Amino acid sequence: MWVQDGLLLLLALGLSSFAGYRLYLKNNSEKKLQDAIYADERAIDLACRFGYSVPNAYKSLGGALKELIDKTRKKKKRSFFEDRLDALRKSAEKARSELSQQEGSEKSVSSENVYGQ
Repeated sequence: MWVQDGLLLLLALGLSSFAGYRLYLKNNSEKKLQDAIYADERAIDLACRFGYSVPNAYKSLGGALKELIDKTRKKKKRSFFEDRLDALRKSAEKARSELSQQEGSEKSVSSENVYGQ
């Protein structure tokens, strides 16, 4: 009887710890934020592939996030959207600087015949 109770206790502790670990992974806010930022970057890439210019894609997604911030009443969700918007602004600055560097290098490369024809 004592052995059976001990085994059942160990089984219950094991299942509870596994369930707690799964809940932790599911509700880990930092991971959720990183996943959302990655999804935003992929959305920008997808919008550019379908004809949006890079600045317009960032403006559209930023406008959508601002709208979500305005309509969200819960502080936790609002701060999540604000963090995404901050990350989007940083990404837009990075893209803007890369674009300006590419334009500068295109001017120097365009004077040369790159393909050798």
